[in-house]
Amino acid sequence: MMPNPTVAARSPIRSFGPEADRRRIVHLALMIEPNGERVRRWYCQDAIAEFDERTAEELCACGKGTLVVNYLEQILRGKRG
Repeated sequence: MMPNPTVAARSPIRSFGPEADRRRIVHLALMIEPNGERVRRWYCQDAIAEFDERTAEELCACGKGTLVVNYLEQILRGKRG
């Protein structure tokens, strides 16, 4: 049976890796802070104490973006200050 091209075209393709983590982190951060410039600055420059003073950008670059995703999701759920 051939796959239906219409259904296949609408199926979401999940991507992984640093770029996908970056997009997810920025999306979550914008849910916390709607100012895009502040989010960009936080992502690139603000050290996160819980991650040995590394920035979200640094963590993504070394493949640990999921740590930041989990961190932001906990903030959104009210489990962190």
